Order: sequence, then C-alpha cells, then structure tokens
Amino acid sequence: MIREVFWMSGEVGAHLVEDRGHNLGASARTGLISSNNMFELKDIKAARLWMLPPAVMEVAIELLWEDRLAHPQWPHVFCVPRLMTHMWRRDLGKNADVFFLVPAGALFWGATQFEPLIVAIVFPLAHVRDYRGPWSVKETNWGPQYEHALGVGFKPHTGRPGPSSGGGDREVGGPTGRDTGDPGQLHVLDGPLPRVFDAPEEGSRALLRELLAQAGEFPPVQGCLCYRELVTNNFPRLDDLQNGSDLEVDLAYTKNRYRCARNGDHLMGVPFECNLCSFRNTVGRDPVKGDDRDHFTLMAIRRVLLDTMWAREPDTVTSNWSRSKRDYEMAVNNLSLDYRTILPVLGNPTVGDRVGLGIALTMVLASLRPGKHSSNMQFDTIRKTQTWYANAYDAGEKYSCETVVGLDQKKQYVSTGHTFGKWFSHFMRGTRLQMGMVRRQNKALTSRLVLGVCAEAERIWMQARTESKRIEMEDAVCFMLLAFGAGLRGEEVPLVSLEGLIHFWEETRRAAEDERFLMVTLSGRFKGEVDSRWHMIPIKDKTHSRIPFNLWMERIMHRRVNRQHRTKGWLFETRTGARAKFGRYDAMF
Repeated sequence: MIREVFWMSGEVGAHLVEDRGHNLGASARTGLISSNNMFELKDIKAARLWMLPPAVMEVAIELLWEDRLAHPQWPHVFCVPRLMTHMWRRDLGKNADVFFLVPAGALFWGATQFEPLIVAIVFPLAHVRDYRGPWSVKETNWGPQYEHALGVGFKPHTGRPGPSSGGGDREVGGPTGRDTGDPGQLHVLDGPLPRVFDAPEEGSRALLRELLAQAGEFPPVQGCLCYRELVTNNFPRLDDLQNGSDLEVDLAYTKNRYRCARNGDHLMGVPFECNLCSFRNTVGRDPVKGDDRDHFTLMAIRRVLLDTMWAREPDTVTSNWSRSKRDYEMAVNNLSLDYRTILPVLGNPTVGDRVGLGIALTMVLASLRPGKHSSNMQFDTIRKTQTWYANAYDAGEKYSCETVVGLDQKKQYVSTGHTFGKWFSHFMRGTRLQMGMVRRQNKALTSRLVLGVCAEAERIWMQARTESKRIEMEDAVCFMLLAFGAGLRGEEVPLVSLEGLIHFWEETRRAAEDERFLMVTLSGRFKGEVDSRWHMIPIKDKTHSRIPFNLWMERIMHRRVNRQHRTKGWLFETRTGARAKFGRYDAMF
C-alpha cells in the first residue's frame, strides 16, 4: 500500500508543483503526514500525503483548512480507511477535488481490511510559477467523471483467473458472463472480454495519469482572484490595538474578519478594481519589480480595498450575491432580454483616481505612527486626514458655490471632493471596524476620592524640598478642586481668570467664617455660546464633605500674587504665559 499510495501522491505532486518534464522519485516530491508530524506542516516543503487513523481526521481537516491558506501551492492526497466517517467525511468531501473509494481486496488494500480506503485529492488553491495545472477542479464536468472511473477501476474483478495476475477477468453482462443481442456488436461476446491490464490497479493508474494530463490544460487562477490579506501586512488591527488593554476582545470574531474578500463584494454599491489597476490609477504607471516603495504601496492598496469591502457584513454580501444570481438566471431563462440590460458594465475604461484612493492610502499610512494609548495611532486620530484634505480640496480649483437650502434647516454646501463620496464613506466605516478603538476615559470623582487625593497631596507638599514640587502639587490639586466644586469640564477650568479672583477675593474673605465662599470667575467663550463673556460660580469654604477648598486656593493665590507677582491673565498658565490645558495635569493624576 505504501508504494502505491506514494506513487499516487508523487504523480499529483510532480504534475502540480514540479515541471512535468522532470522525472523525480516519489520520495523527493511528497511529504508523508502522520499523527507524529501533523502539527508541523510549516516545515514540510512538498506535496502533502496524509496517512492518518480515522480517529484524528477531524483535527486533520482543521489543519488542512489552515495549511491551504498558508501554503496554497501544495496539493494534498488523503488515504484514510472508511471508519468514523460521521466525524470527517463530509468536510473532506467539500475540500476534495477528486474523491473516490478503493474497495477492500485491491492489490495494496487486502480483503482483510474489510472497510474500503477513501482517497481524496485536493489541488492547489493559487497560481504557482511554471505550473499550468488547475487551481480547482471541483464543480467541473470532468471531476465526477474521473471519480467514477477511478472508483470502478479499483474494484476487484471476478471471472476466470488470468494467466499472470492470478485475479479474475471482468465479466460482461449478467451473472453468467453472457449478454443477448446482436452478435456483431463488440460488447456481445461469448465469454469474458480479455482485459488490457493484468491488474486492476494498472488501469486506474492510467486513468490517474489521464486526469493529471487534462489537469495541465486547465487554466490557472490569477493572483488577484484569491483576494486576501498579504502576509507582510503590518497595519494595526482591532485585536492588536486592544492587546494588553482592559477591554475584552472576541478573538474568534475578529480572527478571520477583514482579512479576505467575500463572493459578491464587487457588487455592493461601490466600484472595485484590483491592486494593479488601483496602482495605475493613483501612480500613473506600472509597479516596478523589486522597488520597495511600489511593493509597500500595493500592500497598502489591498488593505484599503479590504476595509472598503468589509463596511458591509458577510450576511448582507451573501444575501445580495445570491439574490442577484437567482434573479439573473430566472430572467435569462424566461425573458427575451439582452443580458446587458440587467447587468451593468463593471470597471472603469479611463485611468485615474475617481474614488479618493490616494488620500485613503495616506490615511492608513498615518495609522503606523506611534499612538498615545496604544502602539499605533487610532482611528479617531487618523480620520483628521480626511478633514484637512476636504478643506484643501474646497480651497483649490474645484471649489463649488452650489448650496442646498432647507426651510427649517441650516444651509448645506455642495462639494465634489472624493472624501464625501459613497466609496470613501464605506472605506471610513470599514477602517473603523477593522482598527477598533482603545478608550481611556476619565473616571468620575467622588467626595471620598477627592479627600484621599487631597490627603496624599498634602503629605507630598509638606515633605517637598523644592518649590517646583510644591507648585506642581498646588496646580494639580486646585485644578481638580475647581472642576469638582464648580462642576466644570476639563476644557473649562483653564478659563478661570486670576484678575477676576483677585477682584472678589477681599469681599469674599471679609464674611463670617461660616459664610465665606470663593467666587470662581471664568472669562471666555463656552460651548454653545457665540460671544465671550464672564461667568461667576461661588464655592463655599465649608461643606458637608469637608473638602479643603479654602486651604489650597489660599496657597495658590499667595504664590501667584506675593511670590510670582502676577495680577493679570489666567490662573493656570504655562512657563511661556499661555493658557494651560487639561492634558498638562492628566499624567500627574
């Protein structure tokens, strides 16, 4: 059995991987896969001959799926006894291009085996250089033909023993070996028909050679048809960005998403062109072989196109694709229609970027920069590329004065920019889903938490040996207390005016101890307002929570007025005199 099965696998491997003119031995072009090395497929650089016990076939099918994607150039041959088939035969049949049975009693599969031997041949998925064989023979007309012929050819023959084989010749007709009819016909003979081959395996070998010969005439698949993510792709993904964060990622959900196109993606409302055409549209020439920049551009183009496709969910794509095929076939079979009246012309006859692919490539390239809360910049940051391009586009020669005015709505302006088109909106949605988001939201403060921060800051302030450390504590704690006590957002606290605080300071300090308060004065334009104005919010010195507003505000006012000699400007400023921002104190907390 080993010799014959190795021969079959060797023939498949020789015709699918090597030049058919090379006469190599079976051992040089096949790799035996057993239960000992089935998890080391990456180290086997040859056609795969799977000889496994039926008990492990369920796991082997899963390994086959992964190996066909990782190494699409290698064929596979399975030789497995027909046992425990309810666990694996259906899945193997879906993957196999040729599937047949060798019954017990064959030359290499004796009658004592009782159960037949299942043989499945899986051809490569992708185009292989210098190989003119098929990328898939499944669903072709001659696939089932050879399955039947090979299955019949391996059946043991009955009749009179032959002189050299020891087996029986094939009987023609009924059990008696005779058939009635016209004696002039070749198939109506008195007695069994002599066979061309002494052994049935030799006839099946000839059929297998014929199968491989016809396989060489089948047109190979082009690389663009297997549209999946490139191995060298290093753009950030949802599972990569959220790795190590406090967010849970459904790895089973994200593992295979956004990596491979689906049947029907090219009919989902936005134009699709392959990598080469897209490169020509954006660059204006063919890519140069060996040029690193051109190779990286092609990789980025594929990432952009996959993101655009994955703006629609798999169920939506499948439903649209199946319905279009069903309606088209029904219309062609029942109506006198020209197919061009119901099928649009796909593709673009002119060379040029009509969807905004160039700015989309610039946008995904920006995602490779280091981020603040993750290893790479996130979507909410890279989407600003779309904003500056839209502003620059309308500032250029394509500016349009057209407007759309509604009765009860604001005036809307018309723009012919690519970033406002349907294709670009699909790309933006697909990129957001593919990249995900890592959020670092500010948590709400409670009175007990504020008291704890004040106590820790007081300890640091008392033990500080330098004035810079005390200034740091005063600024951070006062920023927190003003935001908490006055109910201000992070971007509103820097609007506190030092001049306004000084103006009301004496007045608020002269009141009785239980009635003293702090008048927080803010100057500027707030959210939802048009003009700049003053806002005054009082904060009482003594509260039920006993938060020390008075202590820390007196410290910072003493430093600003008596030590820094400042009476104008903002309470929180940088060393250059500019208004401070919330991010300055974020890391300190």
